[in-house]
Amino acid sequence: HHVSIFCVGGWNELESSTFVHNASRVYRTDIFPGKAWLTSKTVWESIRHDFPTSEWEQWMRFNTTMKGRDCIVPEMSHLTIGDEASKRFLQITPGLSVVLGEHDTGSLPFNRLERHEYQQQIEAMVDKALVIPFGGPSLGDVKVMLHHIVTSGTISYKIPLDDYDCVVVLYELRDYESLARELRISTKQRRSWNGLTVLYLPSNCQFNTLILADTNQVRLFPKLYNAPFVGLQPIVSGTDQSCDYACAQHSLQCVQDQFVHIDNCDTMMRHFNCTSCWLGVNGPDIPVLVVSEEKPSLFGLCLLAYPSKELPTCEAHNWASKRLCPCANTDKGGKGFGWLDLLPSFS
Repeated sequence: HHVSIFCVGGWNELESSTFVHNASRVYRTDIFPGKAWLTSKTVWESIRHDFPTSEWEQWMRFNTTMKGRDCIVPEMSHLTIGDEASKRFLQITPGLSVVLGEHDTGSLPFNRLERHEYQQQIEAMVDKALVIPFGGPSLGDVKVMLHHIVTSGTISYKIPLDDYDCVVVLYELRDYESLARELRISTKQRRSWNGLTVLYLPSNCQFNTLILADTNQVRLFPKLYNAPFVGLQPIVSGTDQSCDYACAQHSLQCVQDQFVHIDNCDTMMRHFNCTSCWLGVNGPDIPVLVVSEEKPSLFGLCLLAYPSKELPTCEAHNWASKRLCPCANTDKGGKGFGWLDLLPSFS
């Protein structure tokens, strides 16, 4: 019944035999999980009159539906299987660990799931962690480490890891699918919280926690955050205008790799009168406000790319929408804090 909780899920989208060890461990996530969920009567009463008959899973992820609340999901999926289709699904899904039927979780430390407590726990882990990039000159070494984790549960890696309980792997969204495949987890981001995904490792590993951090989304954790271009200005385009054109109207340039810093609902709602935000939309023109009534199902919505992996472009435009553009004076500005440049070399 806590006010910060939107739902409780029974399904772990990222399940892998490497990272599933504790049937009682649960996590916060700010992404609606979509499978095997329940909510409180208070939350249901607040949404049931608007609950759609189709596309409800996407609707549940709207910021106007979740309203800044989180869901709780388990490390090990908890399901009651009552039909043959579900049983067949379990049989053909490799590496899946499921608690079938009822399970006594015992006395879970729910106080540690309070948002403030949860953030403090993660901050404590991050402060003492070894931080390495999934990119740059060390990428080959990082892939070797991840390969050994998922294939043997041990680590063969030339970075000394004995002094660390936690390793943080920093990535950018365009690299997430490659990272997920290295770890043999789902390429869908359904269990992150403020840009972080926590994975616990087998007891025979040299460290016990692996944290995946989307460096452009971890605003709560300054040590990991890849800050925006200095002097970045979000500029609203006209209908069917490119960001190149919109920025030039203000004597600025569109900075293409900075879309990640304006592709969020808070920023969009400061610049547009959105009825809601729709996440994970593919298209080179995203993020946008749909302004054409010829798109009745989308009219008034702000469409966001995150967590889609398709990268927006400065030259794209669409007849039905207005774009939000990352503009800056590239002669005077500069890149903000760059984790890739400041991390030590592991070669």
